Amino acid sequence: MTTSAQPEEYQMKTSLDLTTDDTANHFPLLLDSKMEKTKLFHAGGFIMFKKLAAYSLALGILVAGSALFVVQHLPTQSTKLAVGTYTEKNELSPSSTPRNSFAKQSSVVQDQLMNIPASVQKNGIAPIDSLAENVPMIESEVPTFIQLDKTNPYVPEHTTSLPTIAEGPNLSVLEFPTVYHPQQETIVTMPIIEDPYNISNYGTYRVTIYSEDSQHVIADTLLNVVPRIELCVPKQFIVRDSVNNIIKDGIVTLKSGEEHAVVFTGRTDQNGSVNLPDTITDGLYEVEIYSQNNSKLQRLNFSMIAFQNRRQMKANSFIGRTDLKPNEIEIVLKWDADPHDLDSHLYASDGTHIYFSTKNAENMSLDYDITTGYGPETIRFTVKSNLKYIYAVHRYAGNSILAQSKAELMFSINTNQTHICRAGKQDKLINGEKHRIPHTARPQANFWVVFLLDGSTNEIKFFENAFENHNDFGTNIIPTKYFSL
Repeated sequence: MTTSAQPEEYQMKTSLDLTTDDTANHFPLLLDSKMEKTKLFHAGGFIMFKKLAAYSLALGILVAGSALFVVQHLPTQSTKLAVGTYTEKNELSPSSTPRNSFAKQSSVVQDQLMNIPASVQKNGIAPIDSLAENVPMIESEVPTFIQLDKTNPYVPEHTTSLPTIAEGPNLSVLEFPTVYHPQQETIVTMPIIEDPYNISNYGTYRVTIYSEDSQHVIADTLLNVVPRIELCVPKQFIVRDSVNNIIKDGIVTLKSGEEHAVVFTGRTDQNGSVNLPDTITDGLYEVEIYSQNNSKLQRLNFSMIAFQNRRQMKANSFIGRTDLKPNEIEIVLKWDADPHDLDSHLYASDGTHIYFSTKNAENMSLDYDITTGYGPETIRFTVKSNLKYIYAVHRYAGNSILAQSKAELMFSINTNQTHICRAGKQDKLINGEKHRIPHTARPQANFWVVFLLDGSTNEIKFFENAFENHNDFGTNIIPTKYFSL
């Protein structure tokens, strides 16, 4: 479609005066004789190449995917980049249609985009000619904030979601839902990736943001999408059990995700630590961690990725127990350094409440409580058929935002003897299953309410985006509200 109806001064120039041969205008090749680097966009990816001559290039042969382009570039200094500025013309290919994907997102994603902090760090627009080091790096599934020039007459005057077109490495499984906030003069967008462990989803994307009617470009920027840091292979693992005992001589193995070839095996030292190689080839990896000296501890098996040597400095791994009875569940909570004190709370429908003040009751216990960050906070209980249970995480102390603590809980169960189904579904809770706190702007939140488990049906319901602002950790406010849901 074309947007010829918009005023000329706000139309984007996308055709380039490369040669008199009209075929040159069909390729988005941007050459500037004064540029040290230039970019070719084709087949969803950016290819960087250096200028072969200081001021002229007689013949450029560019290969992208399966296509071979031959572009004649005459020795002229008039071929300057003209993408990303509102000048003459803005033509879209027939297959490029702006889409507003906000409505189809989960309530968590919608909340992340709609409820933003009053003060945020904003990125500027990264023009299409930007060098790699000048393109904002954004994590998948984490909102990014972009300053928007309100002089564009098509910028909306109210908070609203906006349609986008994205071009980049893997568009079939990636979306950029976007919301504009006029009070902050900010666009909020975030990359939603279907499979965060597929490294082909990451890289530089060109995101074009449109007016509400999809007819006018209001922002055009590059964004470098990278995996969340907690998905990346760390430089060091620290291994302990679920009650924080050091695992000495534990085995840590790293296997290539596709070939399952062992690329690293190490043993933990007297501090439970093991260092991994400084450089790891990009790709998917399977991690196995276990204690060879304690058969009552499980083998941890989980996936991680390596991407452009993006690494955590260290990652804590807590190994659950194997000696669990029928219908017994162990929940291990871990998080980042701050808030330094998160607490696990387990409420039963008979009025029992397990937390740091009451650590033991019949068939329920708080086995480990820590007040210095990272975890573990470990609760163990046996599901009774006449009871319901609610599990919640409370920010007891610390200045950081609970919803940005990277809190994560892991289930340990004996799946041969314990069968917990998800509410309304046939799939069951699995051993080692993890659930991560939504990364959202909830600065006042003191509780993350995670799930409701019904012992009469053995069904578990995970709450998608449940937070509470009050700080009444010793009362029955939470069970009164959530047992009725």
